[in-house]
Amino acid sequence: MKIVERYPAGLRAFHGKGAWSLLYPLKSFLSFSYGLYMSRAGCKGPEGGAGSPGGLGEGRPFVISIGNLEAGGGGKTPVTLALASTIKDNGGSAVVVTRGYGGLAAKEGVPMAVGPSGPGIETDCPVVCLSSLGAADDPHHTSCSVLKEKWGIREESLRIAMTRIVGDEAMIYRSRMIPVVIDSDRARGAAFARRLYGPTHVLLDDAFQNRSIAKDLDILLLDAGKPLGNGRLLPAGTLREKPGAIARADVVIFTRSDSKDIRREIGKYIGDKPVFFSSHRPAALVGRDGMEVPFSVLGNRPVAIYSGIARPGSFERTVISTGMEPDVSFRFEDHHWYRREDVDFMSANSPGGAAFVTTEKDWNKSADLFPRGIDLFALRVEAEIDGKEGLLPLIGLGA
Repeated sequence: MKIVERYPAGLRAFHGKGAWSLLYPLKSFLSFSYGLYMSRAGCKGPEGGAGSPGGLGEGRPFVISIGNLEAGGGGKTPVTLALASTIKDNGGSAVVVTRGYGGLAAKEGVPMAVGPSGPGIETDCPVVCLSSLGAADDPHHTSCSVLKEKWGIREESLRIAMTRIVGDEAMIYRSRMIPVVIDSDRARGAAFARRLYGPTHVLLDDAFQNRSIAKDLDILLLDAGKPLGNGRLLPAGTLREKPGAIARADVVIFTRSDSKDIRREIGKYIGDKPVFFSSHRPAALVGRDGMEVPFSVLGNRPVAIYSGIARPGSFERTVISTGMEPDVSFRFEDHHWYRREDVDFMSANSPGGAAFVTTEKDWNKSADLFPRGIDLFALRVEAEIDGKEGLLPLIGLGA
């Protein structure tokens, strides 16, 4: 399989490739400074499980944080989807509260809710602006078209426009019929979620370092292959915090795990915390019509894959595990926003008649840019948590 990297110069500098390795001393100094800042500032705030998370009051939902020690690519979205599914299967309902990284709502500081219908939300209204929602106020319903005009979004595709507004990860939750609240203020977002949807559970996406809201359970995800990354803090490494921060977690889940072995260097940080292991399983391909199709639909056709995620190698291995043999893989930077020029480049550098396969995260940002005559599929991936029955009492379900 041929690898084609389409990374901008800034990202090549971050990774220190080629001549950019000369910047390593500067990155080491910045990492040292960042470590001092984190040790002094800490991740202070309400302690998990104490009092009433987010000031939600009596009868509040159970608040669960899912986060990483590393920056990017830790498998948060598949695990969050798995938890939401488990909650639903056991009679509960979940709302995801996220900051909406990369979306205009987050950049403009406009809290929003997107997703299925619920109390106070019309089924034909895709977006609810929450910035003025007070104790006696009603949500301000609006549409993607109105926001396109307000923020000068030029994309003709409503799907791409909506992804620009709410962010790529929020669109994945929405596609799985899970309500999403986008708000950098997690406590306020949780209060919005309770008022709009009345859930039994609030899932805080990527909130291990956020302690502005108390949590009933703090779940930390560690990649089984490299749980401590390269051992260095940002920007010389990928760690957001030093390994000692693992002590704050209530539960540890090793992602992309092929075994239940815990390396000695990580075991000393975990202690007697409950530990679970999960693996990513390719579930199906999803076509342009949103319907799932079997992997065999591609037959012996040439296949080109592309992704704009933190760990493209993981996506490539998952694709290969389905039996597909990609001819070429195009790697873009994490959260990359695609343009027609990207599509033209990939088409020109792929075998004739190739079918394209991408991640769910990249699908919403790129599918409508491809001509209708090109076969295009999103690879749906699910996280399987081994022994997840043991999680039930920890997440407020079961005995």
